[in-house]
Amino acid sequence: MIVRADVGVDVGVCVGVDIDVCVGEGLYDTICLLGILAGANSGQILVRAVSGLVSLPGVGSGCAGTTPVTVVRMRLLCVAAAACVAAAACVAAAPPGSCPRMCFCPLDLRGRRQVICNTGGLVDPLPVLDMPSDAEVLEIGSPPGRPNTITLGPIFKEHRRLEMLSVTGSGVPALGAHSFWGLRRLHTLNVSHNAITAIIDTNFRGADNLHTLDLSHNQVESVPSAVFRHIRNLRYLSLANNRLPEMVPRLLYGLSLLETLDISHNALGILPHDRFIDSPNLREVRCSACGLQTVSAKLLEALPELRLLDLRQNRLTEVPPVAASRHLSTLHLDENHVSTLVTNGLSGPPLATLTLANNRLASMNPLAMANSSLKHLDLAYNRLTRLRSDALSDGFTRLRHLRLTGNPMRVDKLVHVIPRTRQLRHLELAEMGITQLPGDLLRQSRHLKSLNMSGNYLSEFPVSALFATPHLTILDLSHNNFRGLERDLVTAFTTMASLEKVWMQGNPWQCQRCHVAPMLDWLKDPHASRHPHAESVCRIMPMSPRCLRCSGPPELAGKELQLLDKAHVPECVDDAPAWPAWLGDKQSDERRPPRDHLSTDSSKDMTESLDIFFGDHMALIVGVGCGLVLALLLVIVAALLLARRHSALYYTNEPADQDSSQKLMSRNNNDNSPPGPRSPPRASTPYTPRSGASIATIEEVDSIAGSTIDLQVGKELRAPRIVRLAASPLP
Repeated sequence: MIVRADVGVDVGVCVGVDIDVCVGEGLYDTICLLGILAGANSGQILVRAVSGLVSLPGVGSGCAGTTPVTVVRMRLLCVAAAACVAAAACVAAAPPGSCPRMCFCPLDLRGRRQVICNTGGLVDPLPVLDMPSDAEVLEIGSPPGRPNTITLGPIFKEHRRLEMLSVTGSGVPALGAHSFWGLRRLHTLNVSHNAITAIIDTNFRGADNLHTLDLSHNQVESVPSAVFRHIRNLRYLSLANNRLPEMVPRLLYGLSLLETLDISHNALGILPHDRFIDSPNLREVRCSACGLQTVSAKLLEALPELRLLDLRQNRLTEVPPVAASRHLSTLHLDENHVSTLVTNGLSGPPLATLTLANNRLASMNPLAMANSSLKHLDLAYNRLTRLRSDALSDGFTRLRHLRLTGNPMRVDKLVHVIPRTRQLRHLELAEMGITQLPGDLLRQSRHLKSLNMSGNYLSEFPVSALFATPHLTILDLSHNNFRGLERDLVTAFTTMASLEKVWMQGNPWQCQRCHVAPMLDWLKDPHASRHPHAESVCRIMPMSPRCLRCSGPPELAGKELQLLDKAHVPECVDDAPAWPAWLGDKQSDERRPPRDHLSTDSSKDMTESLDIFFGDHMALIVGVGCGLVLALLLVIVAALLLARRHSALYYTNEPADQDSSQKLMSRNNNDNSPPGPRSPPRASTPYTPRSGASIATIEEVDSIAGSTIDLQVGKELRAPRIVRLAASPLP
């Protein structure tokens, strides 16, 4: 048996490297001792020592006659000697400052020595003296839930070979003055995800060759002017996710070589163009979630070398005037409030990428994309109902990537648009409510490589679409309404040489023979690699979303489709009711048109004309409607005022009759009194004719109706009852 003392040293830590130095003259006695220890007849110890021999006292030239007590003593001596030799070898081979115990120090791909301390829990003082002085990369971080608590100061003076320094997630409250003095080889400094609240100009003094500075995800509230003047070679600067209220004048003083600036997620509100005069070579400006409402043309004119402008998650209502920028190629405007694309709004610069996802885009003016060179267009999750052909002009001829996901757009409106994109490589039509894909939609898309139709209501996929796209590599049919796959479609999947992945999860698969029999042969084929839903996936990870599940019949609901035995898959049962005899001899086999397809060409043309009219004149229609409502309200108010004025004039000319109310009350009391002897009537008021004619009021009419008139001597005659009824209010 061979006994080997696996002792080694790698940057100060014993890692089990075999050591191959044999002991000298007492070798046979040692072998005999090790044979006793191991219960074997022979052994060998391999120990690397600095010098000398390892001898074990009390061991003779042979093993014969050794007593049990001697064996126990020999075992103890051997164990102690081996432990001492191993510890001595470890300590002797590990020079001071090789690697702290809480870190590890490998070499990177370029052969540079690294010191990586990412276990967390570090506190001051930072063990920089235990680190190798020739380290070129130093990374200090922490895992979630175990942050570091350290401070930075001029503690790296002995590590002049540092090229990259990263101190993240360590709760650093501030950067001390001259913390990086003398680090002339340092070109990357990352102090993100800390608690820094302020920056001063002496923080970076001495790091003359710094190219990349990351101060993101801190709590910086103030950055004075010219604070970066000592690092004039800076190319990349990130102040994202801080608390900056504004960009102070001359903030970028001395950074004439700066190429990328990231000030995202700061409540700036506005980007004055004069803040960028010190950095004319800026190529990328990122200012997402800055609360911007407008971007002036002067800003783009102040950045003549600008290639990328990221203005996502702001409050912009229109596309910035990109014509003022000569080299702008990428513009991100996602999650803003843009509602329309104006005429010639994208003409001018060589704009290749435009993202307008999650806006309020409802229309595009004519020639909105004229003279544009777009290759990547993202219009997902807007309010577009159609793409006007006069708005696209020649803007789709070079398009490679088109994303229309989440728009309430009818698929028949795309038949005249998609075929014009003959260079299209990636097309996304997900979550658009599509029930049927026209076979000629992709007739000119022979270069298409990726098609995303997920989240729709498709129950079948035309095989002609696959024949029209011979270079298709990825097809996403997930989360649709597929109950199964037709045999000719499965055959097309297996015969297409370019097709690599077909995503089908999230469909209501009906696990009956008529629906899934062709699929089972394909899914269980060990040589078929055209889908990510192989049988082995469900066997290894049964809860994986790549495992297709049955929705019916009830006895198989929830089962894994890939694991079904074809012999035990039930046959389809026709649950449809019998066809009534009074409706004819047989049921018509003609398929009803889908919901998004019109029955006749005339109705289609009429609907399209109405859509165009309402789409182009929506603002005018809304304005006219509001005007009509306002005019109607004014007429009603005027009628009410006139009615009130007439009533006031009417009651002003009404004569005063003091006894009218009393007579009315008396008459009502007499009418409502029970039968019996009546009280003698009061003396009537003599009628006096009036000189001027006037309209009698309701009270006067009622008074007349209840009065008595002497028509004959000694007799009283009541006025006709019809008079009172005519003057009484309707019930």
